[in-house]
Amino acid sequence: MGVHDNADSKYNVMGTSSFSKLAPKRPNTVVFGGESPAKVQKHEESGSSFSNVESTEAGNASVQQQRKTLPVYRLRKRLLEEVRRYSTLIIIGETGSGKTTQIPQLLLSSGIADVSGRVGVTQPRRVAAVSIARRVAEEQGVETGKLVGYCVRFEDVTSPQTRIKYLTDGMMVREAMTDEILSDYSVVILDEAHERSVQTDVLLGVTKRAQNLRKLKNLPPLKLLVMSATMDADKFAKYFHAPVLYLEGRQHPVKIYHAVKSQEDYVFSSMVTAFQIHRETPANEDILVFLTGQEEIESAVVNAKQVAKQLDGKGYPPLKIFPLYSALPTHQQLEAFMPAPTGMRKLIFSTNVAETSVTIGGESSDIIR
Repeated sequence: MGVHDNADSKYNVMGTSSFSKLAPKRPNTVVFGGESPAKVQKHEESGSSFSNVESTEAGNASVQQQRKTLPVYRLRKRLLEEVRRYSTLIIIGETGSGKTTQIPQLLLSSGIADVSGRVGVTQPRRVAAVSIARRVAEEQGVETGKLVGYCVRFEDVTSPQTRIKYLTDGMMVREAMTDEILSDYSVVILDEAHERSVQTDVLLGVTKRAQNLRKLKNLPPLKLLVMSATMDADKFAKYFHAPVLYLEGRQHPVKIYHAVKSQEDYVFSSMVTAFQIHRETPANEDILVFLTGQEEIESAVVNAKQVAKQLDGKGYPPLKIFPLYSALPTHQQLEAFMPAPTGMRKLIFSTNVAETSVTIGGESSDIIR
């Protein structure tokens, strides 16, 4: 995976540009709240696991093999030990570590999620809740809405058999208005907590109160996991009096390249970089370009389609171009996440809707910011 700043805008769309390379490295660590830096532990567990972790995994062999490459899957034993030990846990995992898809499945298959309660996973965006639920259902080898489902505004794809439920922050808040102890759930996961929207902040208070009310009423406890790729963990640790667990590692390595010069027209220079990558890399690498809003994205899509036509028949992979922003209908947003046909590349122009919680299909991706 590569992350690119914008190319030098003096080049045309077929041109080249130069980048300076930055590839920082950090060791894998697991850190718990209140510990000093001297107590940081290297974590290299990859072998032993709970005997029943894989018992309900009925997805196809290819999907299961992909799961085993994820950092969270390799670190599952230690993760489950800490979830068992604490009622609340702050989890920091790098983008691409698999925390959003794998942790709910591990909680279910390990027995931590009580048989009478669901695992609820909140997402700040509708498209994330829908796409992740579909992916987890695929990994479990079940139809979406059965064992794994989702609930977003105007669409509830769950059933009485649903044990893992992905839903938007707003839908969880609505549920809490009529059920203050969140009795449907044995575990609640607040994902992407660093975004700190009004809904997310309300949920921080709602879930803490639900935990206290259950304790006062001698009801089964509510486990709470607060997860993010990047956030100030100390604030959350102090609020919940909870330890912090760092799960480091990515499914794909990330290399960062910077433009040599500042760009006067960053939208155009992003297009330059995108088509330079398109010309020089294999078709199994998709391209994701972050822009600021709908107007920029729609303009870039029109221009990119014109350039793509000029490249037809010149030996480059076919290019499928997608816009991605929150105002698009859900079914159009989800099209951007579908794997491209063999030999074809996806070029996606997106707002920050694709910045967290979602994975663009393909063996690897190039990201332009």
